[in-house]
Amino acid sequence: MSQNVKIPRKLIEVALPLDAINAAAVREKSIRHGHPSTLHLWWARRPLAAARAVIFAQLVNDPGYQQGDGFKYGVNKKDAAVERKRLFKIIEELVRWENTTNEEVLEKARKEIRRSWREVCELNKDHLQAAELFNPDKLPDLHDPFAGGGAIPLEAQRLGLNAYASDLNPVAVLINKAMIEIPPRFSNRPPVNPDMQQNLANKARWKGATGLAEDVRYYGNWMRDQAEKRTGHLYPKVAITEEMAAQRSDLKKYVGRKLTVIAWLWARTVKSPNPAFAHVDVPLASTFMLSTRKGKEAYIEPVIKGDTYHFIVKVGKPKDPDAAKAGTKTTGRGSTFRCLLSGAPMSSNYIKGESMAGRMDAQLMAIVAEGDRGRVYLSPTTEMEAIAHEAKPEWKPDEPMNRDTPNLVSGRGYGFFTWADLFTPRQLVALTTFSDLIQEAMEQVKCDAATAGLSDNDIPLRDGGNGATAYSEAVGMYLAFALDRTSNTLCTIALWSPGREQTVTAFGRQAIPMTWYFPEVNPFAGAAGDYKVSVDGVIKGIPYEINTSGFAVQADAQTQDLSDGMIVSTDPPYYDNICYADLSDFFYVWLRRSLSSVFPDLFFTLATPKADELVATRYRHGSKDAAEAFFLDGMTQAMRRLVEQTHPGFPVTIYYAFKQSERKGNGGTSSTGWETFLEAVNQAGFQLSGTWPMHTERPTGFKKKTNALASSIILVCRKRSDDAPVISRREFLRELDVVLPEALDEMTRGVGEDLSPVAPVDLSQAIIGPGMAVFSKYAAVLEADGTPMPVRTALQLINRYLAEDDFDADTQFCLHWFEQYGWREGPYGDADTLSRAKGTSVDGVDNAGVIASGEGKVRLHRWMFGWKFRQSSPMAFQIISNAQYPKTPINWTSRTKHGSKTMDIAEKLNVGIVGAAGRGGSFRVAFEAHETARIHAVCDVREEELDAAAERLGASEKYADYETMLARSELDAVVIGTPMHFHAQQAIEALHRNIHVLSEVTAGVSVEECRALVHAATSSKAIYMMAENYTYTRPNVLVKELVRRNLFGDVYYGEGEYLHELKALNEITKWRRKWQTGIDGVTYCTHSLGPLLQWMPGDRVVRVCCAGSGHHYTDPRGDQYENQDSCVMLCQMASGGLVKIRVDMLSERPHATGNFQLQGTKGCYESARTRGGVNRVWLADICDGKNEWIDLTDLEEDYLPDMWRNPSEAALKAGHGGGDYFEIMDFIQSINGEIACPIGIHEAMDMTLPGLISQQSIVQDGAWLDVPDSRSWIEE
Repeated sequence: MSQNVKIPRKLIEVALPLDAINAAAVREKSIRHGHPSTLHLWWARRPLAAARAVIFAQLVNDPGYQQGDGFKYGVNKKDAAVERKRLFKIIEELVRWENTTNEEVLEKARKEIRRSWREVCELNKDHLQAAELFNPDKLPDLHDPFAGGGAIPLEAQRLGLNAYASDLNPVAVLINKAMIEIPPRFSNRPPVNPDMQQNLANKARWKGATGLAEDVRYYGNWMRDQAEKRTGHLYPKVAITEEMAAQRSDLKKYVGRKLTVIAWLWARTVKSPNPAFAHVDVPLASTFMLSTRKGKEAYIEPVIKGDTYHFIVKVGKPKDPDAAKAGTKTTGRGSTFRCLLSGAPMSSNYIKGESMAGRMDAQLMAIVAEGDRGRVYLSPTTEMEAIAHEAKPEWKPDEPMNRDTPNLVSGRGYGFFTWADLFTPRQLVALTTFSDLIQEAMEQVKCDAATAGLSDNDIPLRDGGNGATAYSEAVGMYLAFALDRTSNTLCTIALWSPGREQTVTAFGRQAIPMTWYFPEVNPFAGAAGDYKVSVDGVIKGIPYEINTSGFAVQADAQTQDLSDGMIVSTDPPYYDNICYADLSDFFYVWLRRSLSSVFPDLFFTLATPKADELVATRYRHGSKDAAEAFFLDGMTQAMRRLVEQTHPGFPVTIYYAFKQSERKGNGGTSSTGWETFLEAVNQAGFQLSGTWPMHTERPTGFKKKTNALASSIILVCRKRSDDAPVISRREFLRELDVVLPEALDEMTRGVGEDLSPVAPVDLSQAIIGPGMAVFSKYAAVLEADGTPMPVRTALQLINRYLAEDDFDADTQFCLHWFEQYGWREGPYGDADTLSRAKGTSVDGVDNAGVIASGEGKVRLHRWMFGWKFRQSSPMAFQIISNAQYPKTPINWTSRTKHGSKTMDIAEKLNVGIVGAAGRGGSFRVAFEAHETARIHAVCDVREEELDAAAERLGASEKYADYETMLARSELDAVVIGTPMHFHAQQAIEALHRNIHVLSEVTAGVSVEECRALVHAATSSKAIYMMAENYTYTRPNVLVKELVRRNLFGDVYYGEGEYLHELKALNEITKWRRKWQTGIDGVTYCTHSLGPLLQWMPGDRVVRVCCAGSGHHYTDPRGDQYENQDSCVMLCQMASGGLVKIRVDMLSERPHATGNFQLQGTKGCYESARTRGGVNRVWLADICDGKNEWIDLTDLEEDYLPDMWRNPSEAALKAGHGGGDYFEIMDFIQSINGEIACPIGIHEAMDMTLPGLISQQSIVQDGAWLDVPDSRSWIEE
């Protein structure tokens, strides 16, 4: 391979559509059906969308012109931009979840990959190893040496490559076998189970791995039934008696019935520290709440008698909600509790001592049963507790737990010594029974396969077999995965969620923490933990249609030789962030018991390999310095194997993501895992040709409150030339002066529409690519004293190009954080990305006293409001403390925009309502109709009405001050229902905090505040939507659909009238005196103009003139509140069309708030002008003649969208004929990234600004005045 090869730059080395990739990757986190995450848990698995996009861009040639190394390739800049844009479109389609298995989209991508490969082969047809390396008819295979969760090999297969996966961890190897190796080996085969064999008239329908999946389902259900026969007596139903119902009216309908128990809820116990009660086991209950769902509250009430106690379950709200929520846990740091009997404190050390002495037990607190329409909570009984103690497991996983790492509960000073300690006896009986049944199921599968005609050569699965023996083992492996899924719930480290009324699995985060209050789940209840439910989850995760081969093996990345001649994309361990081996032992002990006969080599050891695992764990190496040295040496060797083996025709792509940690070395300088990893890459002989920040994670659940992983950095690497020269520091700086300014300009401005702008907070990370490309292409960069320059110094020099001066790393962090977020909070992940690029860490800057970091958020302290002068404090306070903006703003934020913040659909969207005592109070029903959202907080200045508003809206928090609500309440979104002159400022305050906004109309009351609102919305990560509900009426939606189908032709004229007599309201409503009364013009135009603009898509008002009818009504409050009765605004459209808007709130007449007319080249529309009238339409393509009007409702069946034509009961209850429901639905879906926001910031301005300009026109005697385009404000 020493001969030079002619390789065009790949797309990933030039440009990527980051926004599309990031949005798809984040959205994927909320998807479960069909995702490998349901097959088997793995920590920090890369999103499939990101892996697919990276591999595609890694394989496809960039179209830009390039020459050198003996060849020319590509086209000029203009043509390259067009071609690049086409490739971006392919990626944008490719990353959509809906296209994961879309053969048309995938084949389009494969075609591009093959085309690029043939071009590379043609360029290298004279290469000495052309036949071996550049065969145009065979793409090289792809290898991932740190395969982990298997996303990268799987996506390589989807894109037409054979995939090889290797990992040191046997659990990861099994996951990859289940994803890439087994499905294609048994593809297109019918199931062998007896039920399906009797119904195989149409064998063609068993496509891909569907036959295999059907057998997993069948034998999994058989196992579940057999297990229930053998152990069901340990999981009895609970009988509801008259005695029970006498105390609980909600139980009366169940009297005489036996209910299925979903879970038994236990609290751990220790002996009381009070000598008077030292013989009593007292509960460590972290809460007494069973359900906190609105209207379904239930809780546990302890009943104390002398030195005894028992628990009773009550429904409804507790008398002391705080006490019920706290249980026996005390406030403050650490795991401290109080004695239930005496109130004596129980410190963390005391509890650990009791646990280590073997005096920690558990007490049954409540029973959760399945009712007719939800959960039924019951008091514990001695009979139920006795049955639990009857269980006597015949086998236990006695392998020792690691007691040296705080990532496991065993390493936190508690008395957990073996993996069996994480399970109750009853759970162990159930799990071992399922494990035994896996063996029986495999025997049955082999027998049924032979009966079905599947030949058998006795070659096992591990040796490549595909007969009856291998097939039975393949089915058994998926059944063992279902057992792992069940064990994730059937353990004492699972949790009960009162808010969700369900069990939360053990691995809510990348650790095994202590739990105090746990559910013992019934594995036969049909809920989480039921083996059948686990089997269904596994089936959903099986990749059904994979047409290329896959191979998964156990191999150490430091010594492996699989990469020889292959394409490499990989996701290595993240320094010290996740101890995969320690965590995966939880599953390994069960897999080993079930599958050691199938894969004896994988399960040769009692636990997963740990000594060679490439993570910088202090406990394994004695010190942080030794751990870092181990990581650097090992990762360098692993990277060197890739340098030596990878196919020369492609760059290597490497993912790196972690929560930045900081280490103080012997010399007192800080070092980070990021620098250590880059050092390994550089020392191994790689040259970086690009770095791409990808926001592939979204914190949810536990992570939402922790400073967790939020970003991945994609490194693009090529082998450094063997004869790379050595240069001096001065020469290095000189080359940076040439390369970085151009790179920075392209990143912030782009060279065409093909480039995706890089967000300001990501710029420091992205600039590392071109900077390190210069550094790493040389054998060494020598300092003045002749010593090689370390990566840390190179990063500092590269970052000077983004700094205002030669500041320290912490100061550079502060300056660039301020550039993006000012004084507002920002996501921890963004801070982590920025700190990593600056050579510091979030913890380091926090320790310097200039930022606050916690609960997943970071913000700068304001000068005089939190800065803590310390010896190590950075210089940043000198620069930003006395200014609102940096001295020399780079102004990147005006040219870039993050993708929208999204919500994990599995969670509730926390909504705050401001103006809750007034207009905001109308939103309850609409939000209640959507299960993914809840009204969490309310705010109103009328404090005397807050309690009623909170009760009416179902909110748990209430505030009299808006800023306080935003700061203290954990809000995802806010609805602004206050008077109009508050709308813009309140929206701005929320957007600055990246809180989504749904604002009542109008968006603002002056052009100036509208401009400020636009800048806030376009620089925020949050969605802004204006709640123009007239665009959500049934007739207006139908007209919009008719326009969309071109039944009106080209629309060129429209009229809208809002005639709503409001004299009485004007006189008594004080806020209307602030804005509206006393101001002439069409101030309230959005109800009329909004629908018209949606009927004229792509158009906007460019000029207006306005005139009024004069005063015919005398305001009793004085002349200063007078308005002209009727005002008419003429609007010239950008298309040349014309719109007339009339607003009248004073004339004596019946209401007519929605009069419309529309005229196009092929049709027209007139709304009913009187109550009981008919909305009518004439359409040339439908009507028989020009005088044939049609009732608009006659077109509903054919043209109204189905969800409007047949609205759900929930939609109708929400009000306005479903309009409120669909408005809120659009808002939520916009947040989730499922749709583009229908009335986003610019649409809101299009509806609002004409009315504001009309005020100027009317005072200038109807002069035609220009209406600003808010989009131009961003360009400015």
